[in-house]
Amino acid sequence: MKKSISSILLLIVLLLFVVACTKPSSQATKGRFIGGSEGLKISFIKDEPPAVVSDNNQDEFDIGINLKNAGEEDIEANDVIVTLNGIEKDVFSLSSLSAKNEDSLAGKQRLRDRDIEGEEGEVLFQKLKYKEQLPADLDVEVRADVCYEYGTLAIAELCLKKQPNERNTNDICELTDENVDASNSGAPVKIANVMQRPKGNDKVLFTFDIIKDGSGDVFESGTFSDKCGVDDDKLDRVNIDVHFRGSGASLSCNIAGGKTKGTVKLLSGKRTVRCEASSISQDIAFKKPVEIKLDYTFKDSVSKTFTVESTDF
Repeated sequence: MKKSISSILLLIVLLLFVVACTKPSSQATKGRFIGGSEGLKISFIKDEPPAVVSDNNQDEFDIGINLKNAGEEDIEANDVIVTLNGIEKDVFSLSSLSAKNEDSLAGKQRLRDRDIEGEEGEVLFQKLKYKEQLPADLDVEVRADVCYEYGTLAIAELCLKKQPNERNTNDICELTDENVDASNSGAPVKIANVMQRPKGNDKVLFTFDIIKDGSGDVFESGTFSDKCGVDDDKLDRVNIDVHFRGSGASLSCNIAGGKTKGTVKLLSGKRTVRCEASSISQDIAFKKPVEIKLDYTFKDSVSKTFTVESTDF
């Protein structure tokens, strides 16, 4: 009897082990994108600068900025510009207040069975010294402004057919839909609120919002080349390209006079874009993905305070 009970218990344990090993992967591993609202995460490297340095050329130190690509867009070498603010270049023995990343930083990516984190790098300002003799300790707040080239890819599944006004209960999808399925790559600028409806007998109108989702400022792609600063003429501007792959329908949008690509201006961090799908070849409803690619320069900042200690005693 005891042997029989032991066998049953062993069988239950084995079954539980098999179930645990064959448990389906979590919902987080499904889908085209990982998502998120971050691009490049920036921070000061520990002790760069240190909390206290001496004046009068007595201490040599570095200022280092850690870069982690937390989004899904790859960053090429020299596409990140770090500019230091709040310190006097000559007094701190710096040849330049700006520097670029030397290595590329791959974004995070989704594989079939797991997600891979984005790459990390750094930008260094080396061998600083405070040249002057101070009469008293000086607290210095240094701010690192970081500008980087980035992008967002969004995919929305539209419902199309040649005569969209002809409603049919056999249609596989809805021609009028205020919540079109859409997904975004992880980035600080998003596509949201995708909607569609028939327009006339041979067109489908769809609209979507471009929204700045992350903290920081967005500029037209390629705004900065040597230093990370401010350009009001290119602030809140995003380069956009809307397209179908293959044939079956054509597109026009309210971008640059009816084109599907160009530059749009965000107002209060948002812009609504209107597009029309026309020349739809099939009279039976079908789903067709539309790709929306955004390119821009994103700017973020991080600050740290350290003390230059007077040795005048």
